Amino acid sequence: MDPYRKNVDILRKNRENVPLAELKTKYANGYLQICEKIKEQTKSAISALITDGMIILTADQAEELPKIVSEIQKIIDQETAAGTMKEISRLIFSKFDVDQAMDLAAEKLARPAFEKAYGPYFRKKCRLQEGKYVCDLLPGMTWNEENGVWMAADGMSFTLMLPPIQRDGKEKENGNQENHE
Repeated sequence: MDPYRKNVDILRKNRENVPLAELKTKYANGYLQICEKIKEQTKSAISALITDGMIILTADQAEELPKIVSEIQKIIDQETAAGTMKEISRLIFSKFDVDQAMDLAAEKLARPAFEKAYGPYFRKKCRLQEGKYVCDLLPGMTWNEENGVWMAADGMSFTLMLPPIQRDGKEKENGNQENHE
């Protein structure tokens, strides 16, 4: 993320020190190049944010990956229509605030994508075993309801991940009811 932040900082300095008309004429090539680079880096950062932590077993990729990607695209399309992408662009190109832009992307894109697009697959891989929830995607870990985390068998490490079942009673809609009866 450092080259990305550096480019946004260069853009900020250029905008503060050179009139916009000059940037668009006299320095058009460099200005357009850095804007395009920042645009691509923003897309890459958002993609990484959305997919971070999504584990899909190799054997499931052919069937599950297209479903997950399709659901993620629906979320992106909905948020684009709602103006989220314009707001992210404004935060980057007018406010020069990468942190605020990524916070907004996390709230409006990454969290919903993780829950709605990846959640059904993740929960299909969870099951009740000997009174504890386990997940094929998190070997050696069990769900700790008290702390809301997946704990390693030795109790020395944990991971923050989705719970094994949804809290709103929608498990049956996901075809996952057999895993927690």
